Amino acid sequence: MAMKPSEFILGIDFGTSNSCATLRHPNGEIEIIKSDEYEEMFPSCVFLNKEGKLDLGLLAEQQALSEPSRFRDKLKRDLLEDKPIFLGSRKYEPYKLVAQLLAYVKETAERNRGRIEQVVLTVPAGYTSREKGLMRRAATEAGFREIDLLPEPVAAAMYYAQREKSDLEKGDYALVYDFGGGTFDVALLEKTETGYQFPGVQGSLSDCGGVDIDILIYQRILAHCGEEFINRLQSSDSDAEIRLHYELFDVARKRIKHNLTTKTEVFTMLPYGLPVDSFSMKRVELNQLIEPLLQRTIQCCEQVIADAGLQPEDISLVLLVGGSSFIPLVRQLLEKTFACTVVLAKKPHLAVCQGAALSIEPAPVEEAAPSPQPRADRFMAIPYNPNKGFF
Repeated sequence: MAMKPSEFILGIDFGTSNSCATLRHPNGEIEIIKSDEYEEMFPSCVFLNKEGKLDLGLLAEQQALSEPSRFRDKLKRDLLEDKPIFLGSRKYEPYKLVAQLLAYVKETAERNRGRIEQVVLTVPAGYTSREKGLMRRAATEAGFREIDLLPEPVAAAMYYAQREKSDLEKGDYALVYDFGGGTFDVALLEKTETGYQFPGVQGSLSDCGGVDIDILIYQRILAHCGEEFINRLQSSDSDAEIRLHYELFDVARKRIKHNLTTKTEVFTMLPYGLPVDSFSMKRVELNQLIEPLLQRTIQCCEQVIADAGLQPEDISLVLLVGGSSFIPLVRQLLEKTFACTVVLAKKPHLAVCQGAALSIEPAPVEEAAPSPQPRADRFMAIPYNPNKGFF
């Protein structure tokens, strides 16, 4: 017996490294969708198993090292390139793999809740009409019938406007600094007499995120291993060498970058088979390595402020969202640049998907609908009244 459509709204933040989702109940309550009993994140990766079927998320991630040529992550960046992806010998269009992951998130959210047909899918502020179209196609193939696209920094601002306490007064401006796994986005939020106003001025960098920091650390590890090893790694595409690539990226991301957000120095053992057996890095070294990249995000913020006819001193608050915002240097540079309060969202990695779920009111869903209906992409000024919502 087919499930009847429900009145739930699903907000999905499809990320470069991980994705997350929030379900808005008909009574207005929101619920974080977990990929299992404990995890709030869905790894954005796929693996073609020996039966010729796609394993998704955490299951795919766990098999990455077994046959690296059958594994793919960072699909969000693949959408920017107009070329197919090969898993083993099988060819896929990137949006088709994105559709599989969206369907997986949808099915997880539907457990014991009925069919969910309405989704608010967040995208980088800098997405072109082509890229937004691909995300719509992916959402359609995933089984959604009502599809709404929302810029990621605007979704984060909506979360802040509804769920976090603020001392902003009428006429004050906040800057939403969204530093994610693969992209950086920024948007302005203005406090008005009745609520908040999003002036519609946004900025985006498609090549500036946590993944790019991982690459910088990875390159430093390679340099530590020596030129002979680098040449060997670059001259071979065997599964053994590809496996070493993934293992070293894992070291860069999980053991070095993540630990240096709370520690001033990290020492770690390296995978077997390398010319050296250990690697260490201090936070001050990481800061020197990544500051040029972070300065690009600062310049993007300054451009957005200028485009709105404002000055840096007009900003009263900077809201940090996105998993990469945990890096201490991010806050330090922003405080130095804007000389205002810099606030880390309560759960920075979930702010965007929560804002997506909060962005529109639930509405009854008819039993049958002829086809997915395009909804207006909300890349514009959006007022918010705390008593009435968005209108």
